[in-house]
Amino acid sequence: MSGEPSLTQQPELAAPRRWLAAHRRWLAVHRRIVIGGALAVWAAGLVTFLVLVVVYDLDFLGPLGGPFVLGFGAFAITGAVIGWHRPGHLLALLFLVLGLAAPLSNTLIAVALGPLAASPLELRALFAAAGVAATSMVFPLLPLAIALFPDGRLPSRRWRWLPWVVGLASTLGGTAAFAAGAWGGDVDRAPLLGAPFGGDLLGLAEALSPLFFGLIPVLLVSSGVAAAVRFRRGDAVMRQQLKWLALAALVLVLIALWLVVTLGAVATPPGTPAIVLSAGVAFVPVSVAIALVRHGLYDIDVVLSRTIVFVTLAAFITGLYAVTVVGIGTLIGDPTNLALTIGTTALVAVLFEPVRARVQQWANRAVYGRRATPYEILTSLVDDLPTGSAAEDQLEGLAALLADGTGARHATIWVQVDGDLRAAACAPAHDPSEHPAATCDPSGGIDVPQATHVEPVRLDGDLLGALSFERRRDDPVTPHDRELLAQMAGQASLVLGNARLRERLRDRIEELRASRRRLVAAQDEARRKLERDLHDGAQQQLVALKVKLGLARSIATKEDAGEQVTDAIGELSSIADAAVEDLRDLARGIYPPLLEAEGLERALASQVQRAPIQAELRAEGLRRYDRQVEATVYFCVLEAVRNTVMHAGADRLSILLEDRDDRLGFRVTDDGCGFDADEVVHGAGLTNMADRLDALGGSLVIEAGVDGGVEVGGSIPVRAQALSDRPGEFAGV
Repeated sequence: MSGEPSLTQQPELAAPRRWLAAHRRWLAVHRRIVIGGALAVWAAGLVTFLVLVVVYDLDFLGPLGGPFVLGFGAFAITGAVIGWHRPGHLLALLFLVLGLAAPLSNTLIAVALGPLAASPLELRALFAAAGVAATSMVFPLLPLAIALFPDGRLPSRRWRWLPWVVGLASTLGGTAAFAAGAWGGDVDRAPLLGAPFGGDLLGLAEALSPLFFGLIPVLLVSSGVAAAVRFRRGDAVMRQQLKWLALAALVLVLIALWLVVTLGAVATPPGTPAIVLSAGVAFVPVSVAIALVRHGLYDIDVVLSRTIVFVTLAAFITGLYAVTVVGIGTLIGDPTNLALTIGTTALVAVLFEPVRARVQQWANRAVYGRRATPYEILTSLVDDLPTGSAAEDQLEGLAALLADGTGARHATIWVQVDGDLRAAACAPAHDPSEHPAATCDPSGGIDVPQATHVEPVRLDGDLLGALSFERRRDDPVTPHDRELLAQMAGQASLVLGNARLRERLRDRIEELRASRRRLVAAQDEARRKLERDLHDGAQQQLVALKVKLGLARSIATKEDAGEQVTDAIGELSSIADAAVEDLRDLARGIYPPLLEAEGLERALASQVQRAPIQAELRAEGLRRYDRQVEATVYFCVLEAVRNTVMHAGADRLSILLEDRDDRLGFRVTDDGCGFDADEVVHGAGLTNMADRLDALGGSLVIEAGVDGGVEVGGSIPVRAQALSDRPGEFAGV
């Protein structure tokens, strides 16, 4: 019942969203039927169109727009590919609609020009107008698809107006095109077969067509802005996807510039502009499919770099010929001068390689970013290494210099420890432990997965580590790079040598701590075993002896054995009571059952109550912890309390237990005589406390109190865990 009001109170767009989500789920479930049916309809429409062209000898490159039918067919194929790999993706549906519209609409025009050639003109014009209207209606879907790329959603809620404007443009364009019999309702263009209905709707076309042609630039600019917003906010994968879309846009812009420059100025075969432009249009869905399916996604940088080089070299050669052959030839009055042509060709041959190298360098910098020069790298290396900065900072700085100098997308510093290579630092910075493992064989060979180049770092023949980087496939390692890596390896040997010593020291420290943890665990286990033996053995025997003495005293009293015998038995019973109590105190001191059963706070509270001075216990945020953690804190607090009672001469003490920032800490403070920090000597108790805490990664701190006395504190790192982590230990608690 509580869910119903929320549904009725949702925003107005909630219902369309739910409708769209439901249909996307349906498309994802029935993708085989949808994709197969759409491809079947597209193939049937394309075959019908081609058959009509061949049978009725229609002009394929003329008004029928045959190249565009084939070019827009790429939308249908890539829509099927996207729908298969990304079920329910909205771009798959839009591309299928764009791909289906071209053959079906142009088939209507072909029918009007072919089979209906002998029919009344009004009927033929109606068919042609319907075909033109279909293409005008679906064209606004293209900028919508660009705005939805790559995830099938709008960039944000602020873009909710865009689908409504697309729908308005489609309605206006389709209506105006049908009324005028021309694309978009452009009455200035001669319709194929005239306007339908004898031109009675031309006034409607004249009113709607300007609105349609005014909305198209708005939609195209908006889709470009949406792509730019996504590129600025997106992650690395989304940016690579958007680069493919940018490449398609670049191709279309270059084709448009070529058409503007050559149209009317250069003689081209009939239909060449339409063929080239349709090929550019076909590249749009192909690039989108590559980006969404992510097959060869990261090859976009290679393609962009080579495209920039190709276009720049083509412009250079064309410009050189234009200046020398056309310009100078016009000045001397002989544009066809053979000597100028030969001289220009020779000049191009001489300048081509230097220009290509410089353009390639510029293209790589534009696509991959700026790289530092070897001199800058070595200077930074020499300046930074002796500064005495932290070891981790030196390694990270070395990785950053390696990436900057080689233009690598990923650089790693490896340290060799006991025959294993460990990633010590990476650029871009991330956790080195996440890096794939590297191996080195006894002969000195190093294998780093996915590395473009690996440079070993040695000192007097001893392998200290390695420098590795990953670079794009079209950016091979040059002798210049190898020389730079060799010089960096020589300069970095001191850093890696120190890093190896630190890694070995860390290993030894961890081994020592593990050994301490095992010793503490063995001691605690021995304590628990001794406590159980005392409880189940001597304590039970003393309790039984006490019960029997009580029975003997009762019998002696009844049988009138004499006051002396009764008093002796009573005295023995008191001794047994004291022995039982002493034995219980001893067992609690060895390992308290209350700590095992009810936790740290209850166990310490039981002990604090027995303190001979005023004591206060406070606990903040405590829960149950690992058995070793609880035992360590328990015995450290008891040792601190015992020292206070025996040596501090204090009147009161306070104990604080707190769990903060994943660390369990304790602090025991007294108002006693204090101590001299220069003369204090750690006895066995304090040493045992420090060893216990250090074994679990903790620390012990002893300081003078604010108002005199001593403050003993310590903390242990603890992981978040609930009672369910120790079900066997806390059963029944």
